[in-house]
Amino acid sequence: MKNFIKMVFGSCLGVILASVVVFFIFFAMLGSAISGFVDGFSKDKKVKKVSTESVLLLDIEGNVSDTYVGDPFEMFNTSTTKTATLPQILKALEVARENPKVEAVVLKLERTNLSFASAKELRDALKRVQSSGKSIYAYSDHYSFLNYYVSSVADVVIGGPEGSIGITGLTLNTVFGKGLFQKLGVEMQVFKVGTFKGAVEPFILDKMSDANRLQLQEFLDGLWNGTTAEMAESRSVEPSVFQEYADEVKFLDKTEVAQSLGLLDTLIYRIDLDKELAGMIFGDTDQKINYLRVSDMLPYYDNGSGSDKVGVIYAEGNIVVGTGEGKKDLFATQSMINEKLVKQLREAGENDDIKAVVLRVNSGGGAATTSELICQEITRLKKHKPVVISMGDYAASGGYYISSNADKIVANPYTLTGSIGIFAMIPNAKGTMDKLGLKQEVVSTSTAGDISATLPLSPAVASSIQRSVERGYDEFTQRVAEGRGMTQTAVDSIGQGRVWLGRKAQQLGLVDMMGGLDTAIQEAARLAELDEYRVTEMIETKDWLKVLFDIDTQMAVKYFTMTNEERLVYKTQRYLEQMSGIKAMPPFDITMVNDAANQTTQLVTTM
Repeated sequence: MKNFIKMVFGSCLGVILASVVVFFIFFAMLGSAISGFVDGFSKDKKVKKVSTESVLLLDIEGNVSDTYVGDPFEMFNTSTTKTATLPQILKALEVARENPKVEAVVLKLERTNLSFASAKELRDALKRVQSSGKSIYAYSDHYSFLNYYVSSVADVVIGGPEGSIGITGLTLNTVFGKGLFQKLGVEMQVFKVGTFKGAVEPFILDKMSDANRLQLQEFLDGLWNGTTAEMAESRSVEPSVFQEYADEVKFLDKTEVAQSLGLLDTLIYRIDLDKELAGMIFGDTDQKINYLRVSDMLPYYDNGSGSDKVGVIYAEGNIVVGTGEGKKDLFATQSMINEKLVKQLREAGENDDIKAVVLRVNSGGGAATTSELICQEITRLKKHKPVVISMGDYAASGGYYISSNADKIVANPYTLTGSIGIFAMIPNAKGTMDKLGLKQEVVSTSTAGDISATLPLSPAVASSIQRSVERGYDEFTQRVAEGRGMTQTAVDSIGQGRVWLGRKAQQLGLVDMMGGLDTAIQEAARLAELDEYRVTEMIETKDWLKVLFDIDTQMAVKYFTMTNEERLVYKTQRYLEQMSGIKAMPPFDITMVNDAANQTTQLVTTM
């Protein structure tokens, strides 16, 4: 009885506490919405001036992506360093390149998480700044591989005396769970088309297939050889220096070793950095540097002129089923591609001022049905105005599907694309039920029986799913053949679920040209025969007041009363719901190599 009372009391207390938290969230977001409303009409809203001898400081924190999900609590953020999207950073650098009052750019990327293609676009933008005669300085105590890749373009690369450079080589790890599933009594029923579609391998194999190993090795080699060649050129060293640095575990040596190899120019303690930078930039160590950040530069960005527009639409995240309407999940932290993208494309088509459209794709794929809807809308749109795809970090599987029928496809050398293949996977946990002594009986009105995770699929259902997957692959290759002017047989020969880096994809005919978002915009304007135009980004702005009243408050209260384990189950369930159905996705978790390349080799020692 005591335990029962404790449980009831604990539950009541949890609900009360959760209600208080939700109450706080309500008024915090209401305050944020009102604040934004007032700011919008404020005549005294200050824009930081770009004064003489200003310096652009890039000290971005967190992940750099194309879009920003948003944060209802941003009004409480007092930090001077804030997140920024890749397009915003590129705009800030363009302002720095053109504005004579900006003397230099300083990079402090220690807390910046990048992907390979994003890092390439950022690096190329920094080189354009250099071409205008301005210097770039980079500093970090502990460089990750990608942060050093970007920073190596600087005129002066500075390290900390007790720092490190995380040039350890590139690695992908796959954990195979077949043995675990067998012990648990779970059989993964897999249906796929594509020799290289390795996403299902961890569930049905106990080691990597030869085909998957081949494509992963070529993928890593392409990234490594490309980036080390660029770094070697910037640092005036041989590419072999980086291979030796990784192989001989020099990343654990003192930074004096990196300096002796030509990877760093000088070593400075962080506390002395501003004085040393002032001396390098202005010749006076006592001069106070007027640092400007990305947000300070954006008001000065020139979007072009004239009444004609090139519309830019962003498609970032997993492709999921649904319209994106209804109750909002307050805890969603990632962008998703849904049927809202179809609506945006249609709006761009109906807007007479928009003469061309650039669709920026940053997706590893997802739901085949939504991918087909988007592909069809692009086919319809390009009958009236040019459509150019700008591929970001990933445009693979479903991400390539939605890109394939555009007028032109622009990719980055380090874009992961292709992965033309489809799979479906349904677990059968009957073995688990037997181990637990559970028995399930089914009554049905059809001979197909129940499609359940606790029963094996009937032969009729299994063969039907396989036919559906094969039909999806046939449709996929047909769409690509139509869009790229190839035969379906030719598409199949470079398809089969295999991934390609952007440069190789261009050679195979899957991509038209190399470049970033700016290249795609210029190409769209050329196809539309525009001499003067403005660039307009068709981004859905967050109306926090609307979001406030669309929150699923019942779920919010429930979420705050969950244990950590229950929250994990909830998030997993949400993910599975979003990813239900037949999928067009890459053969592996494409974020793994980026995560590894953003790690430093900092050792925490005790004295």
